[in-house]
Amino acid sequence: MIVPVALFLAGCEILPPLFGASGRYRFVLMSFLGAPVCGLACVWGWGNWIASRSRFLTFAKAALWMLPVSILCALCLAGFETKEEATIGLVLVVHNSLAVLGALSLAGIFCGGRYKPRRFSLWLPVCMVLCTPILLVIAIGNSVQVGSPDLFSLARDILKGAVGGAIGALALWVVTLPFLVLAFSSSFYRERFCAVCHLTRDERQAEETCGD
Repeated sequence: MIVPVALFLAGCEILPPLFGASGRYRFVLMSFLGAPVCGLACVWGWGNWIASRSRFLTFAKAALWMLPVSILCALCLAGFETKEEATIGLVLVVHNSLAVLGALSLAGIFCGGRYKPRRFSLWLPVCMVLCTPILLVIAIGNSVQVGSPDLFSLARDILKGAVGGAIGALALWVVTLPFLVLAFSSSFYRERFCAVCHLTRDERQAEETCGD
């Protein structure tokens, strides 16, 4: 679990300067994406304890582990400058953490509850988009005023929210890829991956490192 977190932290240090971004972007990456990465690492490490017969209970127990860790990491890494910034940032941290868990669970449902790595990998980005609606909701909320809203402005803001949500979902999907690589290549992490995503394997799959 140290490897995905280390890769992300290294990327936050290396990539912004390469693209000429200010140091502030590093804090944004650390809080909005880094916090869910740290939280997911915690969930992956305790996957066997999180597993339950009920998919909802599995999700709830995973959230119980992931949210406190994600929030703590955001407070330590982000460097929020104002109370309003901290409030918005923590809301997004909670949303992103739940979106990641929801996408993993939903992708498992679309796989029929079976360990099918290729199918899971194809469904996960789709599920991530489905579980990342907050920017669209914010755009609609900002556009709707007392009285009749400007339909052109509403449509424009909805489009911006949809694009922003898709970009956010893509970013969350990218930071989960190292965890999937570990799950598909290591029997130790595969067991925890199946527990978190509520997947089962048959005997043939249990003997393979990767299968569909």
